[in-house]
Formats: sequence, structure tokens, C-alpha cells
Amino acid sequence: MKAVEKMFESEYTEEMYYKTDRLLLTATRHLMDARKAPAISTVITDDEIRNMGARNLMDILKRVPGVGISISKLPTKHAIEVRGIRTKNSEKVLFMIDGHRVNNHLSGAAINIFNDLAVENIKRVEVVRGPGSALYGANAFVAVINIISKESDDIDGLQASISGGSFDTQHYNILFGHDGTEYEITGHLDYSETDGPSFLIEEDKLTPNVKTEKQES
Repeated sequence: MKAVEKMFESEYTEEMYYKTDRLLLTATRHLMDARKAPAISTVITDDEIRNMGARNLMDILKRVPGVGISISKLPTKHAIEVRGIRTKNSEKVLFMIDGHRVNNHLSGAAINIFNDLAVENIKRVEVVRGPGSALYGANAFVAVINIISKESDDIDGLQASISGGSFDTQHYNILFGHDGTEYEITGHLDYSETDGPSFLIEEDKLTPNVKTEKQES
């Protein structure tokens, strides 16, 4: 019995994995220890992003407890679900980059914003689940997601990466950072190209293409 209890005590819990020795800014607008923050939060560091092999922000958010990612009718349109609440344009989730809100000002939509966001320049991703409108106003109804980008001292020199995949996919990324005595400078270049998969398969369509049949006849 004691051996079983010891085994469970040694296992990593979500809190141990996501909150130990991590800083959080989004919960209170002040940088603090994530374990002391008055919010249900998840902080994912750049090392974890690299180890999980995430290609974009959606790949990162899929790993966050309580967050779900789905693709709607349009192949590039993502819908974000938090705590079982999902809307067409994800307007109830506030997205920020370095504390600056980037949701559409008219519709509040948060779709297609980060589909091509390069993860190489992300220092950490802070996800605060629950209402955050008291601090951030509109759109922070079910969650606030803040992407913190890398600074010059995080890069300290030149970093380059090349990757590829199916559909003749190519991805090139360059980061540059210099922390001088009088100034700091950072640069970021990201380029990707792909033929892309064919999402429309004619053989799987439930109804015939009437226009095509008339043209053929």
C-alpha cells in the first residue's frame, strides 16, 4: 500500500508541470510567480514548444487543458473552445501579443490571426482560463491568451532553422538579437511555402457538380 502511495506521489501533476518556476504576466498585469497568481493559468515556455514540435500556435494550444481546437468548414479557419464554450468566430477569447490585443475591432473575431505565426520567436504562451474582462475589457469572456515574444537577450546572436515536410512544404526562419550597452536590436524573418493538401475530393462529394455535368454535356 505504501509503495502504491509513493508511486502516485512521484507522478507529475498538471500544476507541477505547467506552473513550477514559471512567470506569469497576464493574470494581474504584473509579472509574478505563476503558482501565486489568482487565476487558473497555464504557461508554456519556449523549450516546451521546441520539444513538442509545434508548428504554429494552434499546435501549442491543443496541449493546454480545457482548451480545444477545431477546424470549421473553411480549412484555414480555426475555432477555439474553452471550458466547453465555442463560438463561430472565437470572439469570446481575447488574443494578445506582448500585452497588445489583436482581435478584430469590429467583429471581435480571433480567427485566422495566428495560423502563420512563427513559434520560433515565442518566449512563452500564457493562457488564463476564465473571465478576464475586469482587466482586459471586451472579448476576454472565457479566456485570455497572451503570446510573449523573445527579446534581444533571449536570442543573443543569430539563430536559423530549416524544416520541410509533405506537399513540398518548406520553412525557413531566422532570428537575430543583440543586447548592447546603449541599444537593443532584434530581427525576425520567417518564410514558408507549400503546395498544400487537396481538401476538396471530388469522389467524396455527396451531390454531383451540376455545373460541371452541363459543361460536359
